[in-house]
This record gives sequence, structure tokens and C-alpha cells, in this order.
Amino acid sequence: MENRLFQKGDRVVYGTSGIFRIEEIGPIDFGAPDQPYFTLRPLSDKGSLTFVPCNNQTLTARLRHPLTREEIEKILRSHLDTPLDWDGDRKTRLAAFRDILTEGDPTELLSLIRCLLLQKKALEGSSRRLSLSDSETLQVALHSIHSEISLSLGIAPDDVPDYILSRLGTDAVL
Repeated sequence: MENRLFQKGDRVVYGTSGIFRIEEIGPIDFGAPDQPYFTLRPLSDKGSLTFVPCNNQTLTARLRHPLTREEIEKILRSHLDTPLDWDGDRKTRLAAFRDILTEGDPTELLSLIRCLLLQKKALEGSSRRLSLSDSETLQVALHSIHSEISLSLGIAPDDVPDYILSRLGTDAVL
């Protein structure tokens, strides 16, 4: 999952920003003249571009190749081994969730999704529900995982939840 060699034309995941194709690798007209950039085009929006400086380790650490079928299966088998506990302190919880979203690690994203879905399920019998920020975090994490699994397996994003449940069992919370 950590092959750091990228080529023009590769599909890559950039944090939770989505799936991109590397259009170019090299200097561009703005910024430092000798500074190379990854020019990324999102697969979901052909009209926009994202520029990532090749020499910025913080930003390039968020770039990775999409998961393979084998990696997806391994993560789905093992994600229940890495539970994420609900933190009652909203600020601490949101900071931890933001860090997970920024990293974009699929195993952590699945743990985050599971944590939020378990909390949502726990609140079902009461008049309470997930906060707006928790709901938005859940949607971003779900979109990120669904997009990547969809691309990697060649299935529709809407079919990903059924695929996951078929691997984890219909009683699984995810």
C-alpha cells in the first residue's frame, strides 16, 4: 500500500479529497521556477486541477496508490481489530476525526465510520442524533471509502455498502 513511486497517468488517492489522475510531474508556471509539482485531475471533476509540490513531504505523504482487491479484503477482515472509541468531549473527538480524515488511511477511515455508525445506532432510541459535524465527518469518510473501493473493484459506488456487508456479515455495523 505504500509504493511511493508515481508516474504520469497513474490514478492516485489524495487524502480524502478523492481519486485523481496524475496529469503531469514537473515545474509549472507559478511558484518557484525549479519546483516540481504533481498536477492532479480529479476523476469526478474533469474541469479542475490540484497542484501538489513534489518536495513538500507533508502534502506528498497524502498521495498513495489506490488499494488493490487483496488490500481491501485484508482491511475488511482486520478493521474490527482496531476499534475507535467514542470520545464524549466534542472538541477532542472532532480533532481526532479531522486527523483521520487528513491522513486518509483506509483502515482508520473504516474504524472512524464504524465508530460513528455505532454511536448513531446507540442514539436511535432517544430523541438525540449525531451532531452536524459528526454527520458531515461520516459522509466524508463514507464517500472516500466508497470512491476508492468502487475504483479498485470496478463496481458502482452505490454497490460498495452491499459489498462490504457481504464480507463482514449482514449483522456488522459498517
